[in-house]
Amino acid sequence: HNHQIHQNHHIHQNRQILQNHQIHHNHQNHQIQKIQKIQNMCLRFIFNIRKRNRNTDYNTLLKQLGWLNMKEKTIKNGLVMMYKILNGLAPNYLADFITLTSDIHNINTRRRNNSIWINKHITSKIHRKSFYFFIANIYNSIPENIKKSKSLNCFKKAIHKYLFEGNLVIPRY
Repeated sequence: HNHQIHQNHHIHQNRQILQNHQIHHNHQNHQIQKIQKIQNMCLRFIFNIRKRNRNTDYNTLLKQLGWLNMKEKTIKNGLVMMYKILNGLAPNYLADFITLTSDIHNINTRRRNNSIWINKHITSKIHRKSFYFFIANIYNSIPENIKKSKSLNCFKKAIHKYLFEGNLVIPRY
């Protein structure tokens, strides 16, 4: 009985964390900008560039090192979490928040197998910035061959390459 209570408490806690993600999204953008400044500082150190040099092209420096900027890295982490959820590599209760389009209808569409159903009638800003809306939209936009990666490591490498090459258009909500 105590195990069941502990498990239910753990499930509730994690659901609340994911639901609170939408509240923290605005703060997250601010935090990403702060962390980006730290990454830029590291780039200046690595390449021995003075802070006063206003012409520094950080994107070029990132490319030279094979790094993603902090916004891309955050999106990559969200996509990795979505891959884990959809492939049974994350706790099962996280999948309760996700509905696949194939679960709703049997229409044979091109993207039916790996597409996440998203309620397009939701207009609240807070919902559009939530993990399950924002990352699901991005996940649906990536190529099928990446979504169907045979392992988590293959997915991570493929999504890194996809982001690094600038193929992803990040939606604004």
